[in-house]
Amino acid sequence: MVVVAETIASRDVEDIIEHINPVEKQWHHETPDDSGNKDNEDEEGNKEKPPPDTFLIVHALFFFLGLMHFIPNTFFSVATQYFLYKFRNTSLGEDWNNATLRNTMQKEFGVYSTIFGSTPLIIFMTLTTVYGQRINVRTRISWSVAFMLMAFAVSTVFISVDTDDWQLYFYILTMFLIALKSAANSVLGVSLFEVLTKFPRKYMVWYLTGEGIAGPFNSILQIISLAIGTDIKSSALIYFLCGVFVMSITLLLFTLTRFSKLYLYYIGKSDTVARRKFLSWPETKFIISKIWSSIFIFLIMISGLQFISPAVTSLVVSQDQQTPWGTTYFLPFTFLLRDTCDLIGRTLASKIPIHMNQFVISILGVVRVSVLIPLYMFSNAQPRERLPVIFPYDYQYCLIVTAYGLSGGYLFNVAYLNVTRLVEKEKSNDAYNVLTTCVGIIGAISSAFSYISVNFL
Repeated sequence: MVVVAETIASRDVEDIIEHINPVEKQWHHETPDDSGNKDNEDEEGNKEKPPPDTFLIVHALFFFLGLMHFIPNTFFSVATQYFLYKFRNTSLGEDWNNATLRNTMQKEFGVYSTIFGSTPLIIFMTLTTVYGQRINVRTRISWSVAFMLMAFAVSTVFISVDTDDWQLYFYILTMFLIALKSAANSVLGVSLFEVLTKFPRKYMVWYLTGEGIAGPFNSILQIISLAIGTDIKSSALIYFLCGVFVMSITLLLFTLTRFSKLYLYYIGKSDTVARRKFLSWPETKFIISKIWSSIFIFLIMISGLQFISPAVTSLVVSQDQQTPWGTTYFLPFTFLLRDTCDLIGRTLASKIPIHMNQFVISILGVVRVSVLIPLYMFSNAQPRERLPVIFPYDYQYCLIVTAYGLSGGYLFNVAYLNVTRLVEKEKSNDAYNVLTTCVGIIGAISSAFSYISVNFL
């Protein structure tokens, strides 16, 4: 879904900012000098209007930053067919894609990509939060994008390299690259938050637009690459080159902001921010006691997500494994379906807000995971040795994906929106910081669940 921010009515813009990403509510608590929401004043006290955004460089930058910040989270997991080929049993010849004959590296690729993607996230997010202010924010953003670009570039180069004789070493290299892009992405996320607070609200809309379409963008891009590529390698090359292109454009645009009068107008003379006041443990405990339901919902949702995605979801096969639909398009289509339903669920939460009791919301979260996770486990994920396949048909799996995406997107936004109702207005920013930290910790710990799920099939 493509959204052109300039064409959105002002009321809809408010809805996007208020409901899709409630963390942005901190804009309400900023001073004019820090946020850039009001015109700067010159030495005589006269208001100075911001300069024009020449060639829309700043607008494009925030769009690509939003797109690029979310892309690394799902880019590698969507390229399932390519990695299944790279880690195939070469002795099988043309039968390498037989789902029942997958080897350990193929079977557990989703497991280790989850672990190596989640663990560096909380580590580098914490390090950046505590020590990041010692490094200029421009330097942090530039190097973060550069490291992610390097990870994508190296992955792209190895598409044309024959790794059949050293698959294990390529497997280790791939996990290192996943960890590298995850670490860089966490540094980028914290650093972007510092920059965004200095700009007017409309630039947040561009950022949210890019972030919002990133998931469907990955899946659509993979489908197009598979459609126009002559084989798996050429399709993967097209796919990863597009990722390199997005990273390169983002880095170029950010470099050009050195010469953008508008960017310098809002960012000030230096890319630095005021040092944060860290919460004490008693303050943190008090906030946790207030927003426990949101934390609990995220605990349930993230644990369930780590249990099945991408570890189990990347192993699901179509009922028609001898057709192009089954061998090529089925899996990326299900990823696209999930991302689209998740986006619809989040939109419904903003357009149809239902203020439910904390216990009711928590119970709904438990029921959702208790029902839908077993349905995934009994879907046609291959290979398997223990559990039977109860839902072998494609339409059954698509219904499960739809229900999971819609309910997950809805509860995700409900959990976020509830924070502002559970704490005082002046504490909302601290509450979101606590929630974000808890989410990172939960994600890192629960990443090991994927190993259990795959070996339980």
